Amino acid sequence: RPGIMTAQSIRIVLIYADTGGGHRSTAQAIAAGLKSLYGERVNIALVNATPYMPYPFNQAERAYPLAIAHARPLYTAFWHITNNTPYAHAASGTMRLSGKRLIGRFFEAHPADIYVSCHPLVNQLLPGAAERPHTPFLAVVSDMVTVHTLFWSKHLDHITVPTAQAKA
Repeated sequence: RPGIMTAQSIRIVLIYADTGGGHRSTAQAIAAGLKSLYGERVNIALVNATPYMPYPFNQAERAYPLAIAHARPLYTAFWHITNNTPYAHAASGTMRLSGKRLIGRFFEAHPADIYVSCHPLVNQLLPGAAERPHTPFLAVVSDMVTVHTLFWSKHLDHITVPTAQAKA
């Protein structure tokens, strides 16, 4: 909402991963909208989270285009197999345990007043990390209807979805 910002510049870190699905485009659109509304009152950084993810999650950028181009049925099966709460909890715990050092580096390299995630793996890795500063962590879902379970995290302060179907 226009008028809610103070004269002081607010640091916003928009986080994405280039895994396909429009996550980077979503972050770029949010950045453009915020700049249009608030100008110099916002200091926006777009950050690719992939270098801060532990193996094998940090391979998603390379794997996604190959999977879509050459193994779409396998990718579709993987999406459905991993789209459940037990998998999300296991992935979240694994990522935080194996990525502890990388998580610390992320927060050190990218201090912010507000973090905004545009990627489901980020939602599992960063918001619940012990190294996380006490800073609001929001998520924006770009999926219009079917949202993967990894987008949801109890550690997020707020999550925005584009449609009523996505919220269901």
